[in-house]
Amino acid sequence: MTLENSFTLKCTKPEFLRGEPNLGKKPIRFPAALKTLSISGCLLPWSDMSVIQSLPNLEGLLLEHNGFEGTLWETGEKQFQQLNFLRLYDLNIKQWEASSLNFPCLERLEVVGCVDLEEIPLELGDISTLQTIYVSDCAPSLRLSLLRIQKEQYDVGNCQLKIIVDRVEMPSFTIQHALMEQAFHSDVPSKERGNKHEMGFYGDLDQNDHGEGPSKGKGSYKPFILRFSTFTPNGLK
Repeated sequence: MTLENSFTLKCTKPEFLRGEPNLGKKPIRFPAALKTLSISGCLLPWSDMSVIQSLPNLEGLLLEHNGFEGTLWETGEKQFQQLNFLRLYDLNIKQWEASSLNFPCLERLEVVGCVDLEEIPLELGDISTLQTIYVSDCAPSLRLSLLRIQKEQYDVGNCQLKIIVDRVEMPSFTIQHALMEQAFHSDVPSKERGNKHEMGFYGDLDQNDHGEGPSKGKGSYKPFILRFSTFTPNGLK
């Protein structure tokens, strides 16, 4: 455990590796004043997350490089009371069960390199404070769950949620529908393989949304391939 300042704590493998004498016999503890917590390589069980959820001042949580071990994260009924930033990076998680009630203040969610995670919980889109979901190097099923989140939010009038996939901002749901209509009813370039179609578009991306430090101006236009079928996927009606 490395205390960087009075409000930030970084936990790394030497102190928290599962199998050490203190782990499993005594509950993990953190300072109540903690505002930012980074856990990496500790292989903690997800059941210990309830301790972190109870921290009253935590605003940023970074779970990286198997900081937690296990394929299922159930957030239960507890809230992250002040958490506005959550980053999941290189975890072996497959299923994540959570609701908007668990993250009442969340503004930015990042999921990177979690190749086995099947989807992002649909209810997280209902978080009123959520501004950005950033995803990179994740499974196709997870990307489909982002479309479901986007459509559900569009249906309730929320067009402000920004979703970024592999550093490219997804088009709004209205733009996606327009692209699909053009693909079927006009000469817009597209590829057809059986009942599946692909079409590219170019979107402007601010470099600040790459997760790579301060913005240095607008990034270049980058391609985003929209893949869809003539049959609406489950949950997209």
